Amino acid sequence: MKLLKLLNVILSLAKNIPDLDEISLAILEAVADCKGYSISEITRKVKNIRGKASRRIISSRVKKLEKRGLLINKGNNIRPRYVLTTCQNT
Repeated sequence: MKLLKLLNVILSLAKNIPDLDEISLAILEAVADCKGYSISEITRKVKNIRGKASRRIISSRVKKLEKRGLLINKGNNIRPRYVLTTCQNT
């Protein structure tokens, strides 16, 4: 049931922003469980989802998603931990 809720969150985000690419959607899927993840952890999760991932590209996309308001950093500047914006109340 929790997985279904997470998928619905991802789908609603994707519908609101039509120009999200496959990598950005994989990032949103990777952080959808509302736990905070570092760039390295997100890269590993995206690699499991897509079969390949570059840490540099993932870092760049995460920063873009953060600027767009889809992700937030719940850590700090030294040790960032990214989650979906919709998870900030959990």
